Amino acid sequence: MDIPVLVNRQDYAGPIEISARGPAGVTGTLTIPQGQPAKPAEPAGSLRLSCPANVAMGAYPLIVTGAADVNGKKVARAASVLGAVRGGMANLPFPPAGWENQATLAVIERAPFQVAARLEPATPLAPGKEATLVVTAKRAPGFEGDIVLNVAGLPANVTAAAVNIAKDKVEARFPVKAAANAAEGKASLVVSGKGKVLDKELSFPAAGVELTIKK
Repeated sequence: MDIPVLVNRQDYAGPIEISARGPAGVTGTLTIPQGQPAKPAEPAGSLRLSCPANVAMGAYPLIVTGAADVNGKKVARAASVLGAVRGGMANLPFPPAGWENQATLAVIERAPFQVAARLEPATPLAPGKEATLVVTAKRAPGFEGDIVLNVAGLPANVTAAAVNIAKDKVEARFPVKAAANAAEGKASLVVSGKGKVLDKELSFPAAGVELTIKK
């Protein structure tokens, strides 16, 4: 699974190393590039968790940590999940102590579909030009419905007209366009796919795709 990661930077613009600590065998790492996210409210990247087949189904504690070298000193911070905790507790202003940094990972049956994304050609992309975002779906047996795609993390003056992966299809292609006034820099695009299974809508993000704008 992939977890969108939001970053609140304070006087530090360098890279950040993200790691996850969960049940035995569950791992995940992500490097957030310098200056990301392009927009504060957008994900800076997507943390992909890998779960071995022998992990029993159930609920497990999960802690996500960010680490960086700040002025020659190693600084590490556990990710906050207070927003999600408060939302699940009717916006309780003061959730129980110890819940700020510990999420719960549910190991369940395999997802009905997974999506992956890539850019063609690979970046850098010059202002005024466009590339093709290719999104592929891996469907579990029995799931043949439409997959609705969405793209987050686009920098200013860069657009993507997402299309859906049609029923029984496994791929969609659409352009990512950089306007002539798009600023140089890097961004992590997070593509998510949403599908309906037994009248329930399920959404799964792909691993982040690095987009570099360079003249």
